Amino acid sequence: MLPFSLEGSALPAAPLHADFPTHADAIRGISAVIVRDLDLPLPKVFTAYVYSGREGFERGLVEDANVSPLRAAELSEFAVGIGKRRQLLLNDEGGAARGREWYRLIAHELAHVSQIELAGGEGRAEQWLAEGMAEWVAFNVLERLDLDTVANRRKLAVTGIRNHAALVAARLDLETLGNPRGFTVRHLREGSLPTYQLAFLMADYLITRDAPRAWCAYFRFLRAPPGSPRQLPRDVRSEPGALRARSPRPPQEPGPLASTRLAHGRKARADLTGRSLQKPGSSASSGAACRRCSACVTLRASNDVSVRRGEESERGRP
Repeated sequence: MLPFSLEGSALPAAPLHADFPTHADAIRGISAVIVRDLDLPLPKVFTAYVYSGREGFERGLVEDANVSPLRAAELSEFAVGIGKRRQLLLNDEGGAARGREWYRLIAHELAHVSQIELAGGEGRAEQWLAEGMAEWVAFNVLERLDLDTVANRRKLAVTGIRNHAALVAARLDLETLGNPRGFTVRHLREGSLPTYQLAFLMADYLITRDAPRAWCAYFRFLRAPPGSPRQLPRDVRSEPGALRARSPRPPQEPGPLASTRLAHGRKARADLTGRSLQKPGSSASSGAACRRCSACVTLRASNDVSVRRGEESERGRP
């Protein structure tokens, strides 16, 4: 068990290279990159648990994270990390976990911790969006640690999903990918890596269009009590051009996502930088967003398939 405090001077300067002698150093250094460089919030105090194998990881999910024994057994079969509310649980199989993919895992799960802190609970966001954004954060952390580049990961993802089942069938089915159980079934059936790559590319498209600050607003939006007026912050809704100018340029190659018409719903398109979100059931939300277009995700958040309270979220991948 590794308790962490990120208050005041406890948060170090963001490192320039991945020089982390211990797991604690890695978690603290990557947290600094997420907070200082990516400007994403993490809880001021959280606890990390690092287990030495699958059995210990499964037991820790039950004893430390209050996951049901049946669910813990299922998760431990394929996940090596879980981000929960103010908790980070990692499986260091054999005690030799180091290097780029281990640091990617830590960053990915810390991104989930950030999302849960913003939303005020687990399982409230669309699962594909939560996972895709966690990958986006992880790849940006690797870039800042001089271990990889976002452009390289984007290129690998575009190549990796060309034969993905959802693209071959020309049916993304974001409703299934949007809930934790459906996302797990899909990535176990269709392949973990391409499913996460697909989620990353969709999230990358939204972040490129609307700037990282906008997805913070999306998760904060989920914190609002049911039935209360919901609206994106003024600073996110204003000056969309300025926000987009601060984002990285989208990839020039259209890639396979273009064939799936990722942004097909032009008439119903919901621009995250210019649209207020209404409470579920209102005419503004029910008629404005198409059900399949990822560009409409922010309005879909106010519909019946998005805010799933009480569902246990699933994190991690093989």
